[in-house]
Amino acid sequence: MRARELKQIKNLDHFKLVAGEKGLDNLIENVVIFEYENISHAPENYYKNDFIVSTLIFAKEHPELIMPTVQKLTKLGISGMAIKSVYYATLPPEITDYADEVGLPVFLFNDTYMEDVIVSINSYMKSEENCLRYEKDFYELLFENLPARKVGDKAAFMNAWQKTRLASMYLVPKDSADRELISDLLGTVSLRKNKYFIESEFRFYQFHQGLFILHHCYESGVGEAPQKFQMLLSRLAIPRTAVVSGLSTVYESAEEFDLCIRESYFACCYAELRQQPEAFFPELGIYRFLFPMLIDKTCRAYYQSAIGRMKQYDEANHSSILATVCEYVKMDCEIKRTAKQLFQHPNTIRYRIQKAFDLIGGGTGQEMLHILYLIALMHDMKSGIVQEKNRMLSDL
Repeated sequence: MRARELKQIKNLDHFKLVAGEKGLDNLIENVVIFEYENISHAPENYYKNDFIVSTLIFAKEHPELIMPTVQKLTKLGISGMAIKSVYYATLPPEITDYADEVGLPVFLFNDTYMEDVIVSINSYMKSEENCLRYEKDFYELLFENLPARKVGDKAAFMNAWQKTRLASMYLVPKDSADRELISDLLGTVSLRKNKYFIESEFRFYQFHQGLFILHHCYESGVGEAPQKFQMLLSRLAIPRTAVVSGLSTVYESAEEFDLCIRESYFACCYAELRQQPEAFFPELGIYRFLFPMLIDKTCRAYYQSAIGRMKQYDEANHSSILATVCEYVKMDCEIKRTAKQLFQHPNTIRYRIQKAFDLIGGGTGQEMLHILYLIALMHDMKSGIVQEKNRMLSDL
């Protein structure tokens, strides 16, 4: 974790940063207490990327000892310090100036036991490590056509219950700038709130800017997955207005784990596209086919080629073939409605649509109309999907 994440941990949100702001991206790998120790022993007990928690009791009546101690710890490569204000409500100016200079984040706190600080940070780091360790696996499940055996192997590692009947939710902040929401949720989970309800049915895995939540459905509760997810978010105090989510159907085979993951991810994409708080995959209509097409290499290559030819023609001829096609599809492929919407003569719309047919492969009739319809919808999808997901699709 990074030092700036400390204030995202529920029990530590009262930490006050007093120095070293430029070091907030320092990496924290371990958290340790510095109490009752002579600084000469520091090389034996403290290491690079340690985060130090202390009351500075060793300098209780000798503030002159603080600077050499901090300097020596800094040379060892510590990530930062949290000082409980038992003996020092404020730090000497030379300490804060030094911390600012070297980029050593220093926090003050008061109302939390030092042992609780250690437990909270370690729990948060453990939760974050467990969530991020499977990011590559989720990427493969989403975007690669894995053999059933390999899907089953991944399910065996990631589905801690070793059970079937699994549903998935993918959740992202409604405001893409709200980067603390997912960390806040993970922090709540790591502190074991609502322990029985969470640990008996749910697992949490961070993926890019969002979170996969896996739900083990019991025999009697297969049809209750949506309600269980809503209950979970309520118990974790996550406002429905703050997130966008997608929900899969329930799958009963470990070898279908990838389908479960994809459904929740695509449903979330659809909810973002339609600017609605949530979506359930079976209710996506034609988009149940379009999202898989968008990540299929062959389909995506044809789509990109068709869109590229229309864009190239528009740029060379100062025309608006692509915009007309998109509007035509929005108007249910009705010439008169499209002409009215674009303030054009119906014959102009007919000409542009025929030109689009010629550009994407020639011909007329229902088949070409269907192809044009799919291309326009995929273009709308790719334009509407948030930047983070669009970037992943572009990297495929």
